[in-house]
Amino acid sequence: MRTFALSIAMMAIGVACLAQTTPGRVVVVNYANLTGTFPVAPGSIASAYGSFGSVTATAASTLNPMPRELAGLRVRIGSTDAPLYFVSTGQINFVVPVGAQSGPQTIQVLSGSNVVASGTVSVYDFAPGLATSDPAPGGPLQAIALNQNNTVNSQSARARRGEVVQLYATGCGGTNPAVQDGVPASGVAPAAATVKAYISVLE
Repeated sequence: MRTFALSIAMMAIGVACLAQTTPGRVVVVNYANLTGTFPVAPGSIASAYGSFGSVTATAASTLNPMPRELAGLRVRIGSTDAPLYFVSTGQINFVVPVGAQSGPQTIQVLSGSNVVASGTVSVYDFAPGLATSDPAPGGPLQAIALNQNNTVNSQSARARRGEVVQLYATGCGGTNPAVQDGVPASGVAPAAATVKAYISVLE
């Protein structure tokens, strides 16, 4: 009877340990439009969603260089740890490593040497997308942009024809000269790919 009870107890412990060590699922969302169907590119900003255990929400205290570990968590794409902006129990904001290979890549969230969540992410050579603000109900997405006079572009503060507009984008791929992961560029680092912007008139 004791042997049977001991066996049951050991099985229960084994199941509990398996539940603790089995990685959960992580989903990567592109910062540009906050959907999981939009790909990411080397150097682009993204968020990982999942269940990452008991973690104190922590933002990076320095961005030069950005940390590769926050609150004990790391994000690894392929074989490279990504620079981190913010971590919490269910969300991690990070930068896709500039050396990330194109195609489906494994993404892992690690606590120490333990993988707490894993999944795949589609990496393209470039996948440009604009940062947008929350839209009005039923309205179009509003790009986060500055007019030539540095006012925030909106319906009530429109850009004039011929003026310069600053747009905030991510996912333009590699740069020339190349930049280092988690370190601000020391000067202008244009995208290596040809980037074009198109504007249509909304009625």
